[in-house]
Amino acid sequence: MSDLRVLTWNLYLGADISRIFGATLGEMPDRVAGLWTMVGATDFAARAQALADCIARADADVLALQEVFRWARGAGAAMPSAEIDFLGLLTAALAERGLDYDLAARSPGPPLWLPLGPEPGGWQGVWMQDAVVVLARRGRCAAAGAGAGRFAVRHEVSLAGAVFPIDRGWVA
Repeated sequence: MSDLRVLTWNLYLGADISRIFGATLGEMPDRVAGLWTMVGATDFAARAQALADCIARADADVLALQEVFRWARGAGAAMPSAEIDFLGLLTAALAERGLDYDLAARSPGPPLWLPLGPEPGGWQGVWMQDAVVVLARRGRCAAAGAGAGRFAVRHEVSLAGAVFPIDRGWVA
């Protein structure tokens, strides 16, 4: 029997989300635009390549990942396909290095829509969705008994004068 190598990593959501907390409805579009600019500037596609190099050097069997975000722009009805998908970008970068991981557990939070402003066809905004994830290296370990869930206690934040509950998840 060999040792199991586990690596945990917070992927960093890509922006300082606290900049939108406490914003008024009038301030929200400018702050959300700044948030979206920060997400683009942190360039997760490039970060995923560097992370994959670190993971390859660690030779990890199991990856426990936090702040595994999906980002998109669109109307407020439902979250469109992600423009920036941290899990997809990271697993692709790992696969480029011959490292294949299977999704063992994922606990996604609810998608959150933040307004950018009116455009022809209606209001547009930025969608964000957080998750915590466990990946198991294919052929090296099995994910028997993996699980995921959401904590009962929620954090509350004020956005544009309304209070929103932010629930957090766990994976094992």
